[in-house]
Amino acid sequence: MKKFVETFQKDIIGTISGFDRMIIKGIIHGFFMGSGFYKFLVKEGVKLMDFKEYSIKTTTSIKEHLERYICSSGCHHEYLNSPNISKEGTAKRIMKDKNITEGLICALSVVEPCRVMTIRLNRSTNKLEQSNEFRKCLHYYFYYIDQTFGFMHVKIQIWFPFNIQIYINGKSYLMQQLKKEGIGFTSYNNCITSVENLERAQQISDKLHEKKWHPVFDMFAKRVNNLLPKIAGIFDGHAYKWVIDECEYATDVLFKSREGLEKYLPYFFEYASLCQMGYNIYSFFGRKPHGLCQGEAVSDRKYFWNQGFRVKFTLDKNSIKIYDKDSVLRIETTINNANAFKIRADAKINFVFIPLRRSSQSM
Repeated sequence: MKKFVETFQKDIIGTISGFDRMIIKGIIHGFFMGSGFYKFLVKEGVKLMDFKEYSIKTTTSIKEHLERYICSSGCHHEYLNSPNISKEGTAKRIMKDKNITEGLICALSVVEPCRVMTIRLNRSTNKLEQSNEFRKCLHYYFYYIDQTFGFMHVKIQIWFPFNIQIYINGKSYLMQQLKKEGIGFTSYNNCITSVENLERAQQISDKLHEKKWHPVFDMFAKRVNNLLPKIAGIFDGHAYKWVIDECEYATDVLFKSREGLEKYLPYFFEYASLCQMGYNIYSFFGRKPHGLCQGEAVSDRKYFWNQGFRVKFTLDKNSIKIYDKDSVLRIETTINNANAFKIRADAKINFVFIPLRRSSQSM
């Protein structure tokens, strides 16, 4: 990247690297460790045969807690009759209509597919046993304009095991921090196009994955799950474990003008399309480009009438792509399948940001 910037320095302001879209999942680890689920039920004094009645009671308790939270906040609450309706689009519409600039925007409830924990009769042993099943249940989404993260959401599944999903955006986080420090910048569609202090902007972006965020995420979890004190008490003070499920990491090359970028775009896209081979993609994602088959590297090039060109390379559902946004050239790594990467088996982690290679809104 240094050589690239030096080559086009007369047209470039500089670069900013950092996380973009991030999906963090909160899982109550105790439920999945050995006989942890049975331990929880024993501590609660629940017989396996009475689990259905108990689970309905706990789900009702969480739902009532969330309804009280919504009522006390005075925010807009809307039930979506299909999981295909854009939650983010709905939240942004409400934010615009109500001119909300900070705090809780809205609460959305929707029935979605999910994995649940229940008790089933094992017909081969004729015994009641724990079962993990794919079902549909009610989820609540809470959208915020947070002082730290900017636009974000918290989602909770109100049936066992009460999984939580938190969406944050590294670029939104960076903009919030720049505002706090009084550093001027311009932006386009969640993308910084210019900034007064580029060095400081990069330092802030780097801090995102250096900080320990799990106490902050624990705070969000306590807002939406009123069973947490009881769960933490049973599992020796432990509740949610936070892990990154999906994320994007990008390097934005800030050109001085849209015209300055446009004169180079045909050459950038032609080079990316014709000169980057499977060998490069395998190496980028940490695979050996020889020996046994390690998966298929696929490339494609598309033109979006309202955005522009995009060249993309995919391996195991993970990808790297290059595209333009206004006066910015973005090189973005998207991780949708973290299982494709290896980590140490003895790693003891409570919360982890995966530091991808510096290469961020999907196209």
